Amino acid sequence: MRVTLDFHVETTLPVDVGGLLPSKVLSLSSKEIERLHVRIGNTRLALRNCCHITCEADVANELVLAGNTRRLDNIGSKMDGGRLTVQGDAGRCAGVEMFGGELVISGNAVDYLGAGLQNGLIRVAGNVGDYCGACLPGHKEGMTGGMIFVAGDARHEAGAAMRRGLLVIGGNSGDYTAVNLRAGTVIVLGVCGRNAGLGMRRGSLVVGKLQGPQLAGFSPTGPADIEWLRLYGNKLSEWSMPLPKGWLESNWQRFSGDRLSLGKGEVLVHERIQ
Repeated sequence: MRVTLDFHVETTLPVDVGGLLPSKVLSLSSKEIERLHVRIGNTRLALRNCCHITCEADVANELVLAGNTRRLDNIGSKMDGGRLTVQGDAGRCAGVEMFGGELVISGNAVDYLGAGLQNGLIRVAGNVGDYCGACLPGHKEGMTGGMIFVAGDARHEAGAAMRRGLLVIGGNSGDYTAVNLRAGTVIVLGVCGRNAGLGMRRGSLVVGKLQGPQLAGFSPTGPADIEWLRLYGNKLSEWSMPLPKGWLESNWQRFSGDRLSLGKGEVLVHERIQ
């Protein structure tokens, strides 16, 4: 069954939809769905008063959020399975601490997309804000598993304190990408901002173009072996995010570090720019 929640409420306040998960909503009748609540500021509001609800029986299981989705915070928070699609932009903390399932956002997302992700898949067709795949305030670890694919740009501290998993940014990323990386893989197909990989302990950061001076705390180790990147390239093509033309035929440079941390991480660079 497909359930579409078409939000029509007009507000300047954030709308907390953290409890609207496929595993919960798709098991309910239309009358029961109408009685579910979201929180707008300090007020609880029933779904029947803030969105149009459509239930389609003979289609694949999916929960769809449509209409005025830009103010919807905590979309897919702690999601444990199923498919959740956002037809538009998403608010803060989309996909935080997901355990499983697939979250698809057709527009942009703002800060903390996929922060603390444990498992599952997040795909964003547009841009994302700060702390994508990073850790939530007061937490020590970012995403510990799963995959995040961002077709557009990401702002600062993407993949910060990430422990496992795969984060792919199809456009450019801001400063401090993969800062304090503990493990896992971050791939930036465009330009990566300054201070990338600072405090890295383990893991891999792959960048098309690295901005700024020499990586502080890293040592050049010569040409990089990118055979494993070919395998990732095949997977990315399946998700309509192919590696840029010429990537696999070029000579990559490898840097190891951060020496001021554990120092077992690596940064693979296709091109340096100032």
